[in-house]
Amino acid sequence: MLFRKSIISLFLLLLIALLPGVVSGQDNTGDAYAETIHQADKYFAEGDYIKAKTSYQYATRLKPEEAYPKDRLRETIDKLREKMALMEQYTALITQADELFRDNEFDAAIKKYEEAGKMIPSEGYPQEKIEQIEAQKSAHRKLQVAYDDAIYRAEKYEKYKKYEEAKTEYEKAHEVFPDEPVPAQKIGELTQLIAEVKKARELYDEIIANADRLFNLKYYENAKQEYQKASEAKPDEAYPQAQIKEIETLLVKKNEYDGLVEAADENYMNKNLEDAKSNYQAALKIYPSESYPKDMIDKINNALLETRGEDDVYAESIQQADAFLAAKDYTNALKEYENASAIKPSESYPKDKIAEINSIQSSMEADESNYQLAIKLGDQYFAGNDFENAKKEYQKALNIKADAEYPADQLALANKALKEKKTLMAGYDNAIAEGDARLEEGKYAEARNAYQNALETLPGDVYATGQIEKADRLEKALKEKGEQYVTVIAAADKFFAEGNYQEARNKYNEALNLDETQSYPKEKLTEIETLLAQQRELENNYARAIASADLFMGKEEYEQALKAYQEAQSIKPAESYPQQKIAEINSLFREQADAETQYQETIKEAEGLMALKQYDKAKLAFMKAGNMKPGEAYPRNKIDEIETLIAQAEAQQAEYNQVVGAADRLMDAEDFDKARERYEQALEVIPGSQYPLDQIEKINNIILANELAVQESYNQLIDEADALFASQSYAEARLKYKEALKFKPGEDYPVQKLSEIERAMNDLEMLQTKYNKLVNEADRLFTSKDYQAAKEKYREASVLFPEEIHPKDRIEEINLIFRAASEKNQEAYDKAIAEADKFLAGKEYDQAINAYRNAQSIMPDENYPQSMIDKILSILEANAQRKILNSTITILNNEQEKFSFDPVSAADSKSSILHIRARGMAVKEFKVTVSYGKGGSKNGGYVLPIPPGSESREFIIPLGNQYTWYSENNNWISLTPQGGTVEVELIEITRGE
Repeated sequence: MLFRKSIISLFLLLLIALLPGVVSGQDNTGDAYAETIHQADKYFAEGDYIKAKTSYQYATRLKPEEAYPKDRLRETIDKLREKMALMEQYTALITQADELFRDNEFDAAIKKYEEAGKMIPSEGYPQEKIEQIEAQKSAHRKLQVAYDDAIYRAEKYEKYKKYEEAKTEYEKAHEVFPDEPVPAQKIGELTQLIAEVKKARELYDEIIANADRLFNLKYYENAKQEYQKASEAKPDEAYPQAQIKEIETLLVKKNEYDGLVEAADENYMNKNLEDAKSNYQAALKIYPSESYPKDMIDKINNALLETRGEDDVYAESIQQADAFLAAKDYTNALKEYENASAIKPSESYPKDKIAEINSIQSSMEADESNYQLAIKLGDQYFAGNDFENAKKEYQKALNIKADAEYPADQLALANKALKEKKTLMAGYDNAIAEGDARLEEGKYAEARNAYQNALETLPGDVYATGQIEKADRLEKALKEKGEQYVTVIAAADKFFAEGNYQEARNKYNEALNLDETQSYPKEKLTEIETLLAQQRELENNYARAIASADLFMGKEEYEQALKAYQEAQSIKPAESYPQQKIAEINSLFREQADAETQYQETIKEAEGLMALKQYDKAKLAFMKAGNMKPGEAYPRNKIDEIETLIAQAEAQQAEYNQVVGAADRLMDAEDFDKARERYEQALEVIPGSQYPLDQIEKINNIILANELAVQESYNQLIDEADALFASQSYAEARLKYKEALKFKPGEDYPVQKLSEIERAMNDLEMLQTKYNKLVNEADRLFTSKDYQAAKEKYREASVLFPEEIHPKDRIEEINLIFRAASEKNQEAYDKAIAEADKFLAGKEYDQAINAYRNAQSIMPDENYPQSMIDKILSILEANAQRKILNSTITILNNEQEKFSFDPVSAADSKSSILHIRARGMAVKEFKVTVSYGKGGSKNGGYVLPIPPGSESREFIIPLGNQYTWYSENNNWISLTPQGGTVEVELIEITRGE
């Protein structure tokens, strides 16, 4: 478009430069010349140099001897050349800007377009491109905000292990920016994790099903193992632990039952029937449904009946049954009542009691069913985090079984969960209240922070998310208002500097409407009013002088006109019009006499030709006379008379042809409305003409078809845009709505949808600020060599902007540092372990422990060194020969504590090891002298270095290596701290393996 405009402009300039000027076939007159000069000066002042050039050329044709139009013509051509040079610079800037735009270097492109726009303000192209860039940048920012919002919600869901929801949010982010690696990576990870969770759940369900099957079969040991597997698979599940606890209770009951049955069987075999029956009854109380004790009780009752008689056995059965019933042992009570009823079927008492027990057991079965239902519902509610309803069901279960542990434990957990939830909601409510208060105060950043805190408690909360978007909109509107004020002031200042005070005043007023607190626009408006008043006074004086001069000029009172023009020139010396009119009057004075003579001769010639009826030539002569004296009516009247005679018929047809021709051209250019107007005008010239009527009908059909096509295109674009909007493809939807507006600019619906799209997108600025803060903190930590903390910050920053190189480079550098340190530590650790293992193999326990401790200090997370130290201590504990001290005592600095013991045999003394466990109570290292001897004699000793710190240490002293130990029957050991107090927990004499 720009290239085409430039070519057209250059072509016009070249064409004008080559034009020889306007050639008139008539003699020039003073009035025509003056009017032409006046118009040319006006064009020149307005900057329309092409029209000015044409007018000055025409003026030189009217009066070739005049210098003024020639001088102005040269000035005009110079201006055109300047304009062409300016256009070349403008074109170069636009070319550069377009290249930058194609390379997506938007900020640099905007600067070039702005330079071009300042160079030629009337060109609209630069501003169009700037608006296009801003629209693209805004669209990108909104996409970025949508992306960041999805990532934020995804991370929150992932944190709370809501993997399905997290995956959905990452998929949304991936749809916004498909090339971003993080969403795709996280989608893959979560897909795998969801599958693993599902697999783990399926495995858990399979294990639980098997465990329940074994439990129902009463294979309690096997069931317990399965429940333990399930608990390991899902440690948070309460059900497996509850079943394990129940199994442990059942196993105790089973062991008790088995013991009672075994005792009963032994008593039965030994004919101790009463004792056997008592044992079987006790077993039956534990497992009421077991048939074996019942069968054995029946056998015993039959045996007793044979030996003791019916009355005796009946009475005993009733007595036992009543006692069992009183103790709520319904199984044994029922059994004895049934036995009594079998002995004496006519007796009603046992039958009544049997019915009573059956009723009680039915009620108990109903209670058990209700209990199990309450437990099941409670577990379901608890698993779904519906703690209120879970609490109600567990309470129902406790109402049925007040001493049941499981519902009591679950009720406590539900109360705890409700309390935690209440605490969370209190934090949420406080954060929302804080956010609403800050939003009302216009503190948008603080409001956003408060709403973000609320989202920490309730991720994805609709209200908090909506309020964040509202804060963003309000802050953006405030910022845009401030930017608009600066832009308007700049435009006002520019108009003021150019002397365009009216436009400047409009802009300063516009700025005040944006911010009425500003004093600067008010000051400038006062200044403008003063300048305009001065300017109006000057203009009024000038206008009065010109009006007076023009009036005199119109009356051909040239002397008075000359004085008035001279007065106007003194008021505004730079104005060309008074100068031109003064020159014109002076010229008129010279030409007036000659012109009058020539005019009279021409009139005489025209009248002669008219008398001869040579109308065409007469008309030309009268036209020539009219050009000489434009104010004379006579030539015009004669021309009208001639034209009436020769052109009455032609005039109507010519006008018709002209109008129809114009209409046809408009028709060809598809300007149907104007074409129809012209055809209607043609009908006014020659009413009833068929051709205009046909063309008007044709136009009406075309317009109707176009309107239908426009509506169809508009509807199709709106449908496509709505579909894209519904799928949250806002950028594509935005383009479609804009295309629809091109077809129907006045429609409200696309404008409304475009506004909705704008609100759906947010700004990138907050994310950039967070990134910068993370990188600055990470750099500080890196400089202070806190590499692990720095690495975490760099990782957070890299998640925000994965394309940034700096965080990735730093992470790689930290990994290299960690690897180097790890390799060095591993080498030192391996060396220490090898040395310790060597000492252990040689049974040099003191050296081995020291070497294992050295390995521990190098790699504290390794378990092997401590396990080997524990092994050495176990060996020493197992082989202890003398336990000298096995309780904690404190020995003060420089005080001696002496311990006596039975001497170790000569055979064992050569392998003796002294094992002491102690800890220092000083802030620095000190020594403890260990001495040993016999009776009142000291035979040897050893010095222990006690390191600082509060931890107990093991000290191993190979006494068997000292001659004075194994050669004497030593019977005492003493400890003397030197430099600090020591706390001793253990002293023993032992030996190695």
